[in-house]
Amino acid sequence: MNSSLLRKIRIVLSIIFVVPTTFVLIDFTGLFPSSVINKIIYFQFVPSLLKSIIIFSILSTGFILVLLLTLIFGRVYCSTICPLGFLQDVVNYISGKLKKRKRRFSFKKEHRVLRWTFLQFRS
Repeated sequence: MNSSLLRKIRIVLSIIFVVPTTFVLIDFTGLFPSSVINKIIYFQFVPSLLKSIIIFSILSTGFILVLLLTLIFGRVYCSTICPLGFLQDVVNYISGKLKKRKRRFSFKKEHRVLRWTFLQFRS
């Protein structure tokens, strides 16, 4: 597939997931019934993790699906389903337009000393 087509599909899927999730998060009046909220939050990592810890049943399949998607496709959850990942993509796009340059991210070498230091202080 063409990479621009895949990018467009990812953007459309991100909007499909982010818009209802945002409405659920800013609904302070209780406009949505709990059955609708459960269906919207089904693929979100933390709510589905909490449901699988409390009640391991059909409700925990959202957590299992998110884990499987992540294991098979990598960071597809962060770039498509997660509202924070979508927000980071939007901010990166806007900052690239304001600075008139394209921002490229590269991987940096891990800091093992820092990681093990934090692990030691946590224990």
